[in-house]
Amino acid sequence: MLRDYQAQRGAAAIEFAFLFTLLLSIFYGLVGYALPLWLKQHYHSLSGNILRSMVSEPNATLLSNFDLNDPKHAQLRPKITQLQLQARKIVEESPLPKAFKQPCPSNHQNITYDNEYLVLHNGRWYSCVGMNPTKHLLPSIKLGGIHIPSYPEWLSGQAQIKL
Repeated sequence: MLRDYQAQRGAAAIEFAFLFTLLLSIFYGLVGYALPLWLKQHYHSLSGNILRSMVSEPNATLLSNFDLNDPKHAQLRPKITQLQLQARKIVEESPLPKAFKQPCPSNHQNITYDNEYLVLHNGRWYSCVGMNPTKHLLPSIKLGGIHIPSYPEWLSGQAQIKL
């Protein structure tokens, strides 16, 4: 009987190491996937807030009806710049760190953002806030051939409105 006990003395340590690794990877996966989901929700809310503040401006409806690439309407460009500065201010007041709140890339979903959070394209206002998650979130770990967590190339929240 004493020999059976001595033969199994290391079994608890092996079980602990296996279960600890399993539980740690589950926790890492939960945090790794919950953070991007929370950020995506925050980005959608932030984009919506940008458009809500823009709609409250009296010139926003008028600007939507003009082709701003037409030289006849060049005098309207400063009003759009004013709305873009207001959008930038809303994003800066967000509690997220600066690295987590970037304008979408220039050609994100066929809309040219030109490093702005708010753009007018074909009579619609678009707002987009996002980040590159591979640079700023938890690094991926590889367990059994599976990357945990696997992030998209660009994590963003968009909103659009036609006035």
